[in-house]
This record gives sequence, structure tokens and C-alpha cells, in this order.
Amino acid sequence: MTLVRKHTWTMDNFVRMARQVSSDLNGDSKFDHNDLYGMCVWQDGMLAAINAAGGRIGRINENGEIELTLNTERNVDMLMKFMSLVCDRTVAYSIYHSGDHIENMFANDQVLFYNRYLNIVKKYRNMETDFGILPFPLYEEAQKEYHTTVHAYGNSFICVPLVVEDVEMTGIVLEDMSCESVYIITPAYYEISLQGKLLRDNESSEMLDIILSTRLYDVGASYQIGTYNERIMDMFRNNTTDFASMYKKFEKIALKDVEKINEAFSEVLGKNG
Repeated sequence: MTLVRKHTWTMDNFVRMARQVSSDLNGDSKFDHNDLYGMCVWQDGMLAAINAAGGRIGRINENGEIELTLNTERNVDMLMKFMSLVCDRTVAYSIYHSGDHIENMFANDQVLFYNRYLNIVKKYRNMETDFGILPFPLYEEAQKEYHTTVHAYGNSFICVPLVVEDVEMTGIVLEDMSCESVYIITPAYYEISLQGKLLRDNESSEMLDIILSTRLYDVGASYQIGTYNERIMDMFRNNTTDFASMYKKFEKIALKDVEKINEAFSEVLGKNG
């Protein structure tokens, strides 16, 4: 947590620390759920790594239109740093490839870093060994702030039909409901559940503040542009680091998706003035 505060909690440091831990505990010359690992990883971590560097599959530009922004040197470099670790089965235990033993493994002190969703902490309320939470690492120390993925399939969206006549009033009502949720539900989850019952120290509460204040919403993942959100996870599933070929294969589909989405928004905005 000291590294987080000093702004030196980078992907390079994370990978280095994870690689120092793994061990074949029972000496059978194979790594399975009986051994010690630097980290445990689930497939969602691939996009989380890109988002942690501030990257996105797609973002909204200054004209209010979505544009494809995945294929940048920074995004690819961050992903490759992460995948160099998670594709090494002597260091990273893959839940996807090896079965879901991780809940017991983490509780049994067999894993140093556990990469999964925040809500997983409630499963370790009775764990004997103390543990903490950390934001996803920075791409580099020069990065201004941490970024925390809000995965697309866990979000809730409210859709307003085109037939709605009083758009302004609809917006006011939805905004008021959202506001009340922020005032009532969010504090209850944050202060009572997470900080009050599940986290074990003040440092973790400090890290939680960082995580929740740096949430990143990737519109490219939300709209599944080019199905890149799945294709990035496929790289992990298939143990391949060939990003260039994957990106090129789905680029035309992605650009067509972007065009369709922007046209749909343009139509809606045109109808409602």
C-alpha cells in the first residue's frame, strides 16, 4: 500500500513481485491447485489492465461521437506486460483453465494477489489471515491517476423509448432517482457493508477510496464494439499474445459498429432537437 501512496505501484512492480512468490509446494514437478502462486487471475483482468493504463476500446470524442481507441502503443504494451505474467502457469493460477479452487487457495495462503471483482471480499469475511485490497497497477509512475474498470456486464442501464414525448421531464425524474440512490444506497454499501463489515484495516478503506473515485467506464466494452471485449479475453483463454492479428481481423466489424451507433444517436438527437 506504500507503493500505491507513493505512486510507484506500476505494472512492472506488480509483475516483479508476483514472480518472486510461486513454488511447487508438494514437489511433484507440476503446478496445480496444491501449489503456491504469485497471483490468481480471471479473464476479465485483460481489459482491466488496458483500462488501468487509461485506455479504452472506445471513447466519446469532443464531438459527442464514439470512436475506436483500442489499438495504441500504450494499450498494447500494458496488455503484454500483464499477459506475460498471466500466461505463465507456474506463476499465475488461471480460474478459467484450472477450475474454481481459488476461494480455498486464497484462504489457505496459496496466492499473493487475487485479481477479481470487488464484491469477492465478502467471501473472505471469516478468513484467518489478514488481507487488503489494492487498485489495479499504473502503466508507469508518470500516469496521473489510477483507473478502475467497471465491467460492462455488471452495469445497469435505463433505456428511454423513442415514443416518449416529454424528454425533459423524463430526464428530470431519472436524474432525481439517481440522485437519491447516491445519497441512500451508495453510502449504505460503502460505509456499512464494505468499510464496516468486510474490510479489516484503515489502509484498505483508503485503497477503497482510490478504487471507487477512479472508476472508468469503457463505452467500447459496453457496446461490445467489434466484440473486442470478448476477443481480448480470448487471447487469455487461448494463451496467445498476438494482439495485432486479433485486432486486424475484427477492425472492419468494429468500425461498422461505431458507425451504426453514432448514426443511431444522431437520429435520436435529431428527433428530440
